[in-house]
Amino acid sequence: MLAFLVLSHREPSQVLRLITALTEGNEAAVAVRHDQRRSALEAGEVEAAGGSLLTDAHEVGWGDPAYLRMILEAL
Repeated sequence: MLAFLVLSHREPSQVLRLITALTEGNEAAVAVRHDQRRSALEAGEVEAAGGSLLTDAHEVGWGDPAYLRMILEAL
């Protein structure tokens, strides 16, 4: 089984296409951590594409130490 972690903050339609591509023909698990402050990505849309949306209470500054903490928690 393959597992993917997708970290995103914009272009929800591209994120959904990526999830679909990663799961196509594979028994792959795709977890998505999307920064909802930048653009909205609905859990139902992610699930329909074959992934699962991770949520947490952390504010992430892209490129600062909080980013590393978010990655480690997602893994």
